[in-house]
Amino acid sequence: MKYFGISTGITLFLLFVTSVVQFTGCAQPAPQPEPQKTQIIKQSDGQISLAVIVKAKEGHEETVKNACIGLLEPTRKEKGCINYTLHMDPNDNGRFLFYENWENEELWGAHLDSPHIKAFSENIGPLVAEELDVTNWKLYD
Repeated sequence: MKYFGISTGITLFLLFVTSVVQFTGCAQPAPQPEPQKTQIIKQSDGQISLAVIVKAKEGHEETVKNACIGLLEPTRKEKGCINYTLHMDPNDNGRFLFYENWENEELWGAHLDSPHIKAFSENIGPLVAEELDVTNWKLYD
C-alpha cells in the first residue's frame, strides 16, 4: 500500500525516525526572534505614551498587584508625569497594565532610575512570569 506515493515500509520508517528524534530531543527548536527594544515615539511636543504589561507568576498575583498599586502615588508625583494609571485584566487577576504619559523621554528615563522603580524591579522581578512588555503609542487627537 502507498501513501502519497511512498510505500508503507518507508512511511513507517519515517514516522519511527521522526518519533525518535522528537523523543530524544535531537530535534532543534525553531530559532526565536530577538526581543525588540521599544522604540520611543515622541509626539510633536516631545510627549511619550507607554503601555507596560506586568504578568505575575501563579500564586504571586496579590503581592504583585499590591506592589503595582504602591507605584502609583510616588510616580504621579514625579516631574514630567502627565498620567500613570493601573489596570487589571478582568480575565486574569495576575495581569496588569500601566498606561503612562510623560512630558518627554528624558523625564521618563529619570522615572526608570527612581528609587521606587528600582525597588519594584528588585523585589518583584522574581515574582513576574515574563519580561515586562513595554509598548510605545502615538497620540492622535
